[in-house]
Amino acid sequence: MGNFLKGLAKFLAVLSAIAFVITAVAALLLLNTEQRMFKAETYTAALEKQNIYQELPALVSRTIVSAGAFDPCAQNPLTCEDISPELNACYKQVLGADRMTVLQGGAEQPTEAEQQSILSCVEKFRSGTASTPGGMPPYMQILTTADWEFLVRSILPPQDLQTMVEDFLTQLFAYLNGETDRVILSLAPLKKNLSSQPGLDALLQLIRSKPDCTLNDLIPIMNGSLPFCNPGEIVLQPIQPLLQEQLNMAANSIPEALIAIPPGQAGSNSPFARLQLARNIMRLSFMVPLVFLLLVTAFAIRSLRGWMQWWGIPLFFTGLITLIICLGTLPMVNLFWGNFIVPRFPAFLPNELVSAAHDIAVAILRELGKWIMVEAGVITSLGLGAWIGSYFISNQE
Repeated sequence: MGNFLKGLAKFLAVLSAIAFVITAVAALLLLNTEQRMFKAETYTAALEKQNIYQELPALVSRTIVSAGAFDPCAQNPLTCEDISPELNACYKQVLGADRMTVLQGGAEQPTEAEQQSILSCVEKFRSGTASTPGGMPPYMQILTTADWEFLVRSILPPQDLQTMVEDFLTQLFAYLNGETDRVILSLAPLKKNLSSQPGLDALLQLIRSKPDCTLNDLIPIMNGSLPFCNPGEIVLQPIQPLLQEQLNMAANSIPEALIAIPPGQAGSNSPFARLQLARNIMRLSFMVPLVFLLLVTAFAIRSLRGWMQWWGIPLFFTGLITLIICLGTLPMVNLFWGNFIVPRFPAFLPNELVSAAHDIAVAILRELGKWIMVEAGVITSLGLGAWIGSYFISNQE
């Protein structure tokens, strides 16, 4: 009977040790995620390491030009406006009503076979569709990518952009941590630069970079229109007060701040409340492996050597498995990103912006992962040390 009870206790101890390893790995990941992912420093450090504040003006300019030149009808004719009933019926016939609804919503792009079917309908009822051309207003289409980048860097230089982003992130995580009841994005640096000398200098330099104005071009300029050609210094000098006035009007139309999250959004049924519940569960996750560790102690430990073995081995495998998970996370993220995230980006976004978003996501994961790997390394070392050390201690039950 005694041997049976000892065998049963050892069996239960092994099961408890296995359960400890599984739950301890999960708890280690959850605790670090809760502690690091809800700190603004994790994100500000990642953004700074990626040099995003220096690169963002170029990314924004490429996005503006790409979006301005994007024609959704060319990519997916089903998204065009003013589709005739005949063409609409043809689409429904070749695609099916359900699939047509999905494609019209823009959630997915047509396959090659579907594209051929769509084009056959367009050819058949060409006069029944009105393409909705993409693009910016004509007076903005003359601005090149370099022009936009120059404007963004002048009106919102990297140091001001970094201040705005970091202040926003600080407020956002203060809100998520229950330290404030609202999140505000300050636009004060943008307003200040637009209405002051940097804004005027940027506009003047942009005008001077354009081709010389013709006589016909000068007429609307002299009537108060904004020049989009170079009228020469003789004209530019006297109209500078007018240009500054227009910049002031543009700056005045921009609010001092935008309320990203207004007060009163943290009710009991709000996403904020559910997030706090999830965070509380993550904080308390360590209690589950602690229970299993106490069960291991109760079922199996009768000596110092037994304690070092029964605690050391589970701790060693907890740290080792966590390290393996951390090392395998980035390849899995890259695979997931390429297969599931990239296809869901809007088609007009330039590849550079998508690539930058990937790099930022990876940098954030690395900020989180480095802390988990340090802790996992310490746990692995302690577990291995206790496991090896147990062989140098006499077994006295």
